[in-house]
Amino acid sequence: MGAHEKRSHRLSIGRRYNHGRDGVESGPPRRTVRPATVGRARQAVHAVRQAAVLVPGRVACLEESAAAVVTLAASRERVTWCHGVAGDPIRLHAWVQVGGQPVAEPESITRYTPLRTI
Repeated sequence: MGAHEKRSHRLSIGRRYNHGRDGVESGPPRRTVRPATVGRARQAVHAVRQAAVLVPGRVACLEESAAAVVTLAASRERVTWCHGVAGDPIRLHAWVQVGGQPVAEPESITRYTPLRTI
């Protein structure tokens, strides 16, 4: 490996940059992230719920919704991750939504007021 190849390799460890013809770094590559469709989001939520049966620990709405977000992000798809609260008695819930609509949630989700959306 020549001196130029070593230098080029060293610069790219931990990051991948696009190099122009002259070898000048042009910054991180652009990653296209598109909104997930309701169907794809529903598919991810159901897949996570099926896999959760095999997990020996706690798997509730927070873990399920986070796993669905990460699953879709791996295919460069975006959903909104919501955390909400309902009162009397106070209950917390986490879910994903597409276009402002909760995905794979019962009608009772309307009782929750979103506190945080990511």
